[in-house]
Amino acid sequence: MSASSRPPLVAECKPFYVPIIDVTSPVDFGERVLGSEAASLRFRVRNIGWADLTVESIAVAGGDARAFKLAPGAAPFSLAPKAGRDVTVTFTPSTHGRKSASLEVLSNAHNARTCEVLLLGAVVQPLMSLSGPIDFGVVKAGEKESAGEVIITSEGDAPLKVNRITLEDAKHFEVRPPSLPLSVRPGDHAKVRVVLLHRGIEKWTTKLKVESNAVRNPVQSVSITGEVRGWIAFEVVDEDKKPVADLELVVKQQGGSEAPCRTDPEGRARVEGLRAGPCEVLAASGGTVYEVVGLTSRAGESGEARK
Repeated sequence: MSASSRPPLVAECKPFYVPIIDVTSPVDFGERVLGSEAASLRFRVRNIGWADLTVESIAVAGGDARAFKLAPGAAPFSLAPKAGRDVTVTFTPSTHGRKSASLEVLSNAHNARTCEVLLLGAVVQPLMSLSGPIDFGVVKAGEKESAGEVIITSEGDAPLKVNRITLEDAKHFEVRPPSLPLSVRPGDHAKVRVVLLHRGIEKWTTKLKVESNAVRNPVQSVSITGEVRGWIAFEVVDEDKKPVADLELVVKQQGGSEAPCRTDPEGRARVEGLRAGPCEVLAASGGTVYEVVGLTSRAGESGEARK
């Protein structure tokens, strides 16, 4: 029989019945704030082959393996052809920074006896710092209010959220914050305006308290001080009730402080910057007795004194 007359060879193609594994990778948890609730995600294991797939074990491996945790009962399990199953993994970091690990999936898959799933996550933390303290120094009663600023700086790599700003002494100081709650981006800052109200002749001290979501020191305070001083105004007359002009006087206060002054051509004088408490008006040279009339102090309190 010649070659041309031989019957053709017929090849019979049979399917290759093996399990083939396919997994979701990477599993990325994105950014999580340190100390926040644990985050869970699912990755899917699929059998894209034509025979049953048996997953024998799943284990977390790598340098940051402690930051990731598998749900109980993750393996073993079997998958029929074209079937799939979700496996839950939780991101539970305890330190700041970027984290990475892998899930090693051991199975009877024809294409990969051990299959890896990459795990990714980043741990960020909001941090806060405050400027200060504020010292308004000495201010005069009755003048325009004195204002200063406390700077809130977001020093972490996550947004800082300021929830509350309060003052211990809201009678002599006033705080004028931005609208709350306040979000400050990393590296940015916000200003809080603090005002010393000129009420009461005294040295006042308070604290500004800021409450936030900062990981460390979420509640911080700034000391604020300021002293409001008063004044007296009066007229000096002699025994004939005539004004005494160009007279050198000394105003003495408790504690030994003295403030010199001189009457004007109409016998009037005014001394400012006085602390709270009684004071005496004395002729600097002594000897001569004069009368101090029309005495006013602070912001309008009146009285009389004879020296």
